[in-house]
This record gives sequence, C-alpha cells and structure tokens, in this order.
Amino acid sequence: MAPTHVSRTLIMSDSTTLPASMVAATFGGAEITMMIASMLYGVTILQTYMYFLRYSNDGVVMRSLVFILWILDTIHTAFVFHVLYFYTMTTWTKPSNLLDGVWSNYSLLSISTLMCLLVQLFYARTIYLLCLGRWKWLSVALLGPLILASSIYGVINAVRQTQVWELTKLVTITHTIVLPYACIRIAVDVITSISLCILLRGKKNDIRSTTNMVNTLILYATTRFLATSSVSIFQIIVLGIDPTSLWGFTLDYIIGKLYVNSLLANLNSRDRVRAAGGMSPSGLVSMFSDPGTSRPGGNVPLAVSYHQEQVVTRTLEDGLTRTDKVELTDMRGYSKTSED
Repeated sequence: MAPTHVSRTLIMSDSTTLPASMVAATFGGAEITMMIASMLYGVTILQTYMYFLRYSNDGVVMRSLVFILWILDTIHTAFVFHVLYFYTMTTWTKPSNLLDGVWSNYSLLSISTLMCLLVQLFYARTIYLLCLGRWKWLSVALLGPLILASSIYGVINAVRQTQVWELTKLVTITHTIVLPYACIRIAVDVITSISLCILLRGKKNDIRSTTNMVNTLILYATTRFLATSSVSIFQIIVLGIDPTSLWGFTLDYIIGKLYVNSLLANLNSRDRVRAAGGMSPSGLVSMFSDPGTSRPGGNVPLAVSYHQEQVVTRTLEDGLTRTDKVELTDMRGYSKTSED
C-alpha cells in the first residue's frame, strides 16, 4: 500500500528511507548555492564583456587569461546545471539517486581549483613585481608553497570525492581533505591581501592624487579578500558543525566564481582608479596588465605607478625666465625631469 505521508519520508527503491527534513536541510541548501553560482556567472559574463569593450588594447597574455577564465567558468556553470538537473529530475523515477554521486559534481571541483590557481598566480605575480630586491624571493618562498599546496589539495579533493562517490560517505574526507583545503585557501588570501596592502601603502607620497589612488587600490585588495575568504570561513563553520552537510560541500561551487569575478573587477576598475587619482586615462600606469605594453589601456605589469606633468617657471640669474616641464613619477621610488 502506498505511504500516506509522502511529505515526511522519501521511500528509496532499495527500501531505505531518507527523511524529508534531511532533503530540505541538505539538497535545499545545495540548490540555493547552485542558484547563487548561476547569478555569479551572469556577473562574469557582464564583466568579461565590459573588459573586452574597454580594455581591448591590453596585451595578448592578459586578454588570453580573461578569455580562459570565462571559458572555464562557462564549463563550470554547465556542470552545475547538470548536477541540478540530475538531482531534481532523475530522482522522480529513481529516488535512490538522491544518495548517489554524479560525474559533473566532481568534475567541476577540478575546474574550480584551476580557476582559483590562475587567479592566485596572478596576484602572486603582482606581489613579486611590486617587491624590490630580496623581498621578491621572500614573496615567492612565502606564497609559492601555499599556492602549490592549495592546488594539490584541490586536486586530491576532487579525486577523493570521485572515489567515495556516494554522498553519504563524503563525511569520511571532511576533516582530512575538505577542511584543510579551505584553511590553506584562506591562508593564501590573507597573505596576498596583507602583502598588497603593505606594498601599496609604501607607494604613498605627499601628492594627494597618488594617495587617493593608492587608498582605492587598497580598498579593492581588502574587498577581494573579504569576498573569497568569507565563503571559505563559512564553509569551515558549516562542515565543522555538520560534516555530513551537502550544503557545505557545494559552497565550492561559488568560491571559484568569486575568484574570477574579483580578478575581473580589479581589471575593470582601472578607469575608476584613475579617476580617484585625478588623472587622465593615459596618465596612469595601472597594476594590472602585460609586460612590455605602453599604449593606453595596456600598462606595465602589475606595478603601481603614475605620471603627471607640471609646468614650472623659474627666473635665472640673468633675469630671463625659463619654463621646465617636470614629470612626476611614483614608481620604484624615483622621479625624472624633462626640460622643454
């Protein structure tokens, strides 16, 4: 005889049961996470479009990086949709699928790891180019192993979840792989953000426009840290309280997208940073670009600098006046003067 309280318990084909409250607490939260991931992909599309519209003069390396990240995010979103379809449609005819794994769920973990790696390397290169002398190698020694460990743990996480396969058994890798992976990712974000803030702060001088520009860049670096790390911290809290929570596992769906959007937001903020410094588009050498590019829109790679020209009139000993055009430069701590 058919059960009269279908809303309370789902009957599996293998005679096992899954309480409806568990479905709401796990798959319900996972579905919300998937919807957030879909919205973030919409933001990725918009930011990618704005980047190629405004900064088409950037070098090939930078444009290729943005394009690759967009492709990876597109594939990642397609896999998220497949996971959502699998657990919402196929379970009508086979409820036991609610306890089973699906290939797209574990494949997108590898893609998310790759997106995080590319963005982490981008910011690590930023710090390397901003550092001087021995500090360059210190930054490599500090961030390099953490980024490598984060990538290795990300791959291991994807492989182990695939090997475990059944959702009910994912708890076996929560404390050994998933939580350490989140902690390492937070460590990379914290060190990256603090390093950027310290290095950018060292670029301040007595010129107000430069101070405003640097303050804006520091604000962006801090915001990026808060956006990515807050989700990782929330994941640690959720899985720490309930290691069986599928919601905690699916938070990985949005972390990779936050990394991509943080990078695109920084690239697209260059005009705003110029405005904060009171400079024309050609008067700022931004911190986000490719090596060897000097045309407007393509700038010295990841270095914070600017240049302004000021006309100075001086009276010489013979009574004549002389006009010099002084170019102020805040990069690597030097300035130069060009005479008209």
